[in-house]
Amino acid sequence: SSEFVGEAGNAVVCRLRASSDPDLLARAMARIASAVARESMVRGGLLLHGALAEYSGSGFIMAGPSGVGKSTASQRLPAPIRSLCDDATLVVRDGKGRFWAHPWPTWSRFFVDGPGGSWPVERAVPLEAIFFLAQAPVDRMERISPTQVAALTMESAQVLALTSFGIDSQDVAEMLCTDGVRAAWAVAARVPAYALKLGPDGRFWELIDRALPVHAPADTPTGETAAAPPTKGSLSASPGVLRIMYTGQSMRPTFQESDL
Repeated sequence: SSEFVGEAGNAVVCRLRASSDPDLLARAMARIASAVARESMVRGGLLLHGALAEYSGSGFIMAGPSGVGKSTASQRLPAPIRSLCDDATLVVRDGKGRFWAHPWPTWSRFFVDGPGGSWPVERAVPLEAIFFLAQAPVDRMERISPTQVAALTMESAQVLALTSFGIDSQDVAEMLCTDGVRAAWAVAARVPAYALKLGPDGRFWELIDRALPVHAPADTPTGETAAAPPTKGSLSASPGVLRIMYTGQSMRPTFQESDL
């Protein structure tokens, strides 16, 4: 177990109770991390189900459901691209509206004699692009609309929020429908995003390279602001598909805000 100790300046201090059981220690650390992620959502951030990597000062996320190939894609990235984590990424917003990405632990690696691991969670890289992964015969990439980005970002955040925050599911749903929706729309308005189809033997990182701005590392992020919600629902079309984002309350719980 863990306990809240107090605040020291801008820091919140938590203390872990002594234990010889590594599973208990890992669960306590996971609870603390979940609290950080939850408070980040209130401040315009999101915990996304995606791998984080960095190339020449630009951070990018490869997002997608379990089994789509996030870990495999992370392992295949060649130098000088660096994989920072392969499962979850904490996205936060600074006072200038820029988004920054922190690598986040894969907590399942610590349980049942798992291999463990180490992640520099205190380090942030500027978030320059999100790539939503899917399997395909050959590599292919296409830009997607802000409406699609918002919906897919919400889907990615929802997966981790419902399993990681450790609070009542109704509270999580309400938070996602308010703070989560605002954050997802802010990400969609600021961060370019792409549908990235991964073939078994392609050089998908060359497609990523074309989409990323290459620059020197930016300043450390400071401060946070809340994102503004969209003024109304939106539609976007792609060949053969009409995508409609649901807004409002009348169809709850069948539909939730930002369902696509």
